Amino acid sequence: MIAAAAAAFLLAGSAVAQFANCPSPTGDFVVVKDVAAGATAVNSGGLVGGEHVNFTFAGANGVTVTPRGDGSSPGSLYWFFKFDIQECYDASGYNAIEFDVTMPAGSTFSMTWTTHLGNCSAVTPSCAGTNRCVRGPDSKYIPITDYIVPSGSKQSVRIPFADFLPNTDGTGLTDFYHIKDFTFIGFSPNTTATNFIFNNILLKAGCTAGLPAPPSDRPGVATKPANSSTDVSPLPGMIPRTTAAPRASGTAGPASSSTAKASTSTSSGAVPGSKFFVSSTFVAGITSAVAVLFAGAVFALA
Repeated sequence: MIAAAAAAFLLAGSAVAQFANCPSPTGDFVVVKDVAAGATAVNSGGLVGGEHVNFTFAGANGVTVTPRGDGSSPGSLYWFFKFDIQECYDASGYNAIEFDVTMPAGSTFSMTWTTHLGNCSAVTPSCAGTNRCVRGPDSKYIPITDYIVPSGSKQSVRIPFADFLPNTDGTGLTDFYHIKDFTFIGFSPNTTATNFIFNNILLKAGCTAGLPAPPSDRPGVATKPANSSTDVSPLPGMIPRTTAAPRASGTAGPASSSTAKASTSTSSGAVPGSKFFVSSTFVAGITSAVAVLFAGAVFALA
């Protein structure tokens, strides 16, 4: 009986570890698809922007991002899009970002999630101007070449949120409950002849293992979305993350940036992360279950 109770407790801990208070979105979130030429916002209504790059929307042909070739360091070249006007998006009900990209052979860029601190949820109407919200740490920066070998042809990429879980201050996990934007940064080479074409950018509905329980302003629910996709495996043609080719030597990364985008250190540090992260809740469940079994054994011997 004691063993059964301990096993039930352990299974409960495992469930929480996998799906910690995950909300239920209505489906995948299409962020960039068929955005009209001249647009300043994406499908979600969130603003887009960048530094030291030009970007042009072309409807079904996606958005083309081109470095200005002005001699700026790669880390200061970035393009971003936001998910809501408030710059305080709760992305915890999704488990991956997916997009198509066409980029020349030998080119590269990195990706990161930027965050605001929890007070952003109380700011109306947005975090702009006098309502400026306090930035939280960025997620881990990941080079696109961890997933594909750029070839000049269109390639489809799917990146699990779990790959971004370690944040850049090396002390915790990325706050997917208060997202500011998603950023492509470090475009290289920095020439006006290098075009990066993005299209069909969407968030995949589902939960992320290891995501911490939501803060008080994001209550969520302790169930997995019934309509969610649990498949966050690489798409056909992608490099498996665990066997990805190393980044080309000499490629400048976002740490060289002097802009606000890279104001936080971009080193991921030795933190728990990626696909093999086990949440503290799960560990606590194992520890408690072992304690219950030990206590039962002592009682039986007595």
